[in-house]
Amino acid sequence: MGVGRPRINDNSLKSNLSYKLLETIRIELQKLHCRQFTDEMLSIFLGREKNYITKKYYKIRSGNLGYITEDMFIKIKKRINDYFCRIEGYVNGPIKRAFKDYEYFLSIHKYIRSEARSKLYHPNLKSNFFKNIITDEQRYWLGVMYSDGYIIKEQDKYREYYLIGLKVKITDEEFIDRFIDTMGLNPERKHRYEELQELDGELRLIRYFRIHFANQQIAKDLIDLGVIPNKSKRIRLPEFDSKRDYLPFLLGCYDGDGEQGTSRLWSGSREFLEEIKIKFEIRNDIQYRKSNLGSAWGLSLGPRLFNSMLDSYKDSMPRKRRRLMER
Repeated sequence: MGVGRPRINDNSLKSNLSYKLLETIRIELQKLHCRQFTDEMLSIFLGREKNYITKKYYKIRSGNLGYITEDMFIKIKKRINDYFCRIEGYVNGPIKRAFKDYEYFLSIHKYIRSEARSKLYHPNLKSNFFKNIITDEQRYWLGVMYSDGYIIKEQDKYREYYLIGLKVKITDEEFIDRFIDTMGLNPERKHRYEELQELDGELRLIRYFRIHFANQQIAKDLIDLGVIPNKSKRIRLPEFDSKRDYLPFLLGCYDGDGEQGTSRLWSGSREFLEEIKIKFEIRNDIQYRKSNLGSAWGLSLGPRLFNSMLDSYKDSMPRKRRRLMER
């Protein structure tokens, strides 16, 4: 599976401290030698493999922090300082300031990997959104996270932490914008990306919108509610106080993994669908489907339950709000 270059606003690149440091070095080298330094030339000059800069900027454009590790920063700083001292006899102001700024960034790196990290990028994030599930809006978006959301366990030199994300088809940009607005996320962190996927025996380029962020409170709450890492085949039905409370939740699941124009809900977890089938006394059988993108189980919820789901929450995905005829 390949990944295409995201098309996002370059502000996310230019505001990144790793980018600022590397570009300051590039500019000062160009001034010194009166020539252009390509990404490949700069990579080799820094003692890295030729695609180092290109890969680093790709990570940043993809919505990742793309930071230069402390060990690598020390090596780069020594290499640049030694070079400029040898050629010029001193290290100039712009490079000194860039080094100082990055040293400060490293000094707070442990802090930004903590609960407060997300506030640097998402100052309006509602960290307690999934803390107590009491509204239909919360139940709906929990269902969306059950289907199209994900949690990834990451680790750096300081600690383990969780990355949370949501991915939707390129045609559903308005939908992910609503999620961003609901959660108080920074819309500038949304980005496009592309995947090569094998469909019907041939490779096709599939385009998505996605946003991901690190917030340990939200991650903990979602995991407690059943949105676990590598959840596809392991999810189970969460516990709500009443059958009615399940309706907006199921609608969120359907907007992620439902078959448009039908009441069929697909899932990698047969047990999840079995629990829905029992809870709502559904007579339809659970079906199995093989797919290039991963096999899945399907359950037709029935027109009556499906229409009740639509009635439970009015702000669901517009293209999937077609009512079904009840017998």
